[in-house]
Amino acid sequence: MTWDKEKFDRIVEGIDASADSIADHLSREEIESAMTNLDSAVLHSMLHALLKFGLFDKDEKHAFEAVLEKGKISPKFNWLVQRWIIKLTEAGLLLESPEGHLSCPKKTNGEIIAQFWAGADDIWTNKISPEFTAYVRSNTEKLPELLGEQIHPLSLLFPDGRYNFIRSLYFDNLMANYLNRCICKLLQRIAGDHKGKVLRILEIGAGTGATTEKVLKALESFEIQYLFTDVASAFVTRAKSRFDTFHGIHFSVFNIDEDLRTQGLTPNSFDIVLAAGVLENARDIPESMNRVAELICPGGWFVFTEPTKEHSWILASQAFMMTEPTDSLRTETSYLDREAWINLLKEYGDESILFLPDLKHKLSPMGVHLFAKRFH
Repeated sequence: MTWDKEKFDRIVEGIDASADSIADHLSREEIESAMTNLDSAVLHSMLHALLKFGLFDKDEKHAFEAVLEKGKISPKFNWLVQRWIIKLTEAGLLLESPEGHLSCPKKTNGEIIAQFWAGADDIWTNKISPEFTAYVRSNTEKLPELLGEQIHPLSLLFPDGRYNFIRSLYFDNLMANYLNRCICKLLQRIAGDHKGKVLRILEIGAGTGATTEKVLKALESFEIQYLFTDVASAFVTRAKSRFDTFHGIHFSVFNIDEDLRTQGLTPNSFDIVLAAGVLENARDIPESMNRVAELICPGGWFVFTEPTKEHSWILASQAFMMTEPTDSLRTETSYLDREAWINLLKEYGDESILFLPDLKHKLSPMGVHLFAKRFH
């Protein structure tokens, strides 16, 4: 049967039906409120960190370079502070003059920040992810130290060696669970359409294995070859001890920023490339997309999840573990929106693209989405 839109629609139809129940206890209004309060708490915390450096005292105005110098900010985070300033200016917490000088019309303080956290905590902690706001808040309280490289962001992600925050980000997280359910259902449909052949899957940036675990269990009845990869050898080693009992799984270190051939991979060798929140960390997204396209065999799928907005909470936490983007798509933002991702995918053919949750879905304001496309 020749592949066409009708077959694509049959495979993706109702993919999110079983996942929707995850959010039955939440309304769209509650989600929007939780996101707004979280964003406000983080933005005010960013501004508070800059004020702690003595910036904007007595209604002073500063050029961007002066902000970096007076704040004693590590040069490796200059790009990140630039993103902060864009967000703070968009929110009206900073003003930029026509000459490019920044001023702070209204100062913030700990009491204001605490009020926003109180507004965010109830819904986030009780209905979305148990310790998510605790993780983000622990970062916002150490922003001056993070900017000056006086503490390492990993020490905040793994406090006292504990994995509580990892679980809140990737396992006990409503949005992550919704996306993983959708991924599993989609891969089951693709596997069912792949009868008589081994389904070859490459997961890049598999990290903690939160998506891996769900996918391997969902595909237990299918014949698969699954390559778990991550840029960090520690994650690969840990994954071996967790998943080695699954049939057909292999493990390797792989960096999407580097040439695939020098890392032991060959073109056209996978039926599915899976990436959960990976390309956002790539130095150059178009170059990484070209590598992904090269790895996928004709008729194969690229299935991935990505933030589709510039999340303030990421800019105040996980961004400290990222490198500065170098591609032309992200000169003023670190994340591509829905339209930018779809336009990029269309460069690899005009085939249909799956996008979940759709814009009318109650979870859409969370700003993380699933994309899937079949490559010819």
